[in-house]
Amino acid sequence: MKNLRFLFLLLLAGSITFVSCKKDDDGDDTPVEKDIRLAKFISQDGSYIKILYNDDNNVIKMANKKKNGDDMNLYSEFEYTGSDMTTWTRYSNNVAIFKIELTYNAGLPVEGNYKEAGASGLVDKYKLTYAYDGDKIKTIDYVSKISGVSITVLRKNFTYSGSNIGGVETFTTNGTSLVSSGTEAFTYDDKKNSMHGVGIDFVLADPMVMSTNNQKSNTKLDAAGATVNAQSFVRTYEYNDKDFPTKTTATSLDNQTIVVTTFEYEDKN
Repeated sequence: MKNLRFLFLLLLAGSITFVSCKKDDDGDDTPVEKDIRLAKFISQDGSYIKILYNDDNNVIKMANKKKNGDDMNLYSEFEYTGSDMTTWTRYSNNVAIFKIELTYNAGLPVEGNYKEAGASGLVDKYKLTYAYDGDKIKTIDYVSKISGVSITVLRKNFTYSGSNIGGVETFTTNGTSLVSSGTEAFTYDDKKNSMHGVGIDFVLADPMVMSTNNQKSNTKLDAAGATVNAQSFVRTYEYNDKDFPTKTTATSLDNQTIVVTTFEYEDKN
């Protein structure tokens, strides 16, 4: 399942607008407000992920780049039917290593098919089923065939705090039934999240993308209720003069891990 988490820890940005000045023929400076979208997020070593969009400002590609801009031959591509994101394919050296295909009902995904690379190409790994409360995802089940029998091997239950994911409880199979393997709780700032509403909310199915604001903290508890300090983080943000995030510093509760990410933006079409 680690491939499903590959991008999730990096998606920590906020949407942004700015005002530029357009000079007309009379020499007057006329303020023109421009919408901005996230163009890249940059790691501490200078490597970055470049984001490309279609004409509807939905993400169509996320490519890993070296500091000098050279390809790392690792990228994701997203395909759409109208505004519905129907396929996410992850590539390494131009070979697909996994793919998620979604089917929709009334603009919401109801089923997915997760495939991973095998000896002869992509093979079925999980079937995803979604349950909702209104238009909010409440449960995602990961179903696998074991000895020819379909078994739910993983379940995620989501709770909400307004328009943000307030918590997630994860259940795994013990062979006969699902048992809780832990919970995670989240807090947020009050700024807009630029990775929300750009087409990939459902396929990523991660609180950092599904929530409308930026995550300030996550606290992970194991099945016994003990805090997992190495996987729990507090995040601080720097903002521009419009109070939008341009940098985040994530520090684990055990103080062993500090992750600094900066964000760059571009004009929307």
